[in-house]
Amino acid sequence: MSIENFISVRQTDGPKFAASLEEHVKEYNIDVMNLQRAKRLEKKEFIELELENGAVLKGKTVILSTRRALAQHRRSWRSGIQEQRRGLLPSL
Repeated sequence: MSIENFISVRQTDGPKFAASLEEHVKEYNIDVMNLQRAKRLEKKEFIELELENGAVLKGKTVILSTRRALAQHRRSWRSGIQEQRRGLLPSL
């Protein structure tokens, strides 16, 4: 999970980068909510995000991150690369 060529970061990995980003965000007045599951997302006067526990968050800006979608994307990308490599290898 190496990350390279990110501005101001020579080399890091995913977990280390995420931890560093979280520490940086804590310096500002930003609420970070980990391990929450969204039930409903709706745009009204503000964006409303209802969580599975019944809480409703309202804001002008909402940032959602899904680990499942990222993992699925990585699997499909790796699968595509493997298929491309198979196409380049001569049949034995």
